[in-house]
Amino acid sequence: LVRPPRPPGGLHSNLEMCTPGMAALPVSQPSVLSLRVSSGGVVRYFAFGSNLLRSKMDKRGETGVIACTAGVVPDHRLAFNMRMFPPLEPSMASIEPSPGEVCEGALYTLTRDGYEALWQSEGGGMERPGYEEVSVPVSVDGTIVQAVTLRAAPWMRLRRDAPPSARYKELI
Repeated sequence: LVRPPRPPGGLHSNLEMCTPGMAALPVSQPSVLSLRVSSGGVVRYFAFGSNLLRSKMDKRGETGVIACTAGVVPDHRLAFNMRMFPPLEPSMASIEPSPGEVCEGALYTLTRDGYEALWQSEGGGMERPGYEEVSVPVSVDGTIVQAVTLRAAPWMRLRRDAPPSARYKELI
């Protein structure tokens, strides 16, 4: 599922992302997403890149983190193909389909308002957002759940990966 950009106001190994004592995601619950919100009013969001860092998520505003656990998206890879500002920031992370590979990351369960704050912080309120929201299957301990993730929008996508800056590599 790929959702086109929406108007403003519309609805690995670095595991600092999940703070000690935080509840693990209850993967046995149904995870049917209607675009991005489950029937329980929460959003499952697959994070990669700098959003793996819980401290980075917290700096983005009230993200309403309910749970967090490690997960992988099969048949996808971590890509550095989001156009930025060379030479200081040549690229940022995105996710791309890639048969046979896996993209490691974190599966967050967020409140609806928390996800909206995250979306806005990633440029979702812009007339032409740099990311598009896509639905991906996330494997958590062998159980597959659907989640929303952010993929570089076609107009922001480089034809091939570019090396990230040293600053960005330090974050992730």
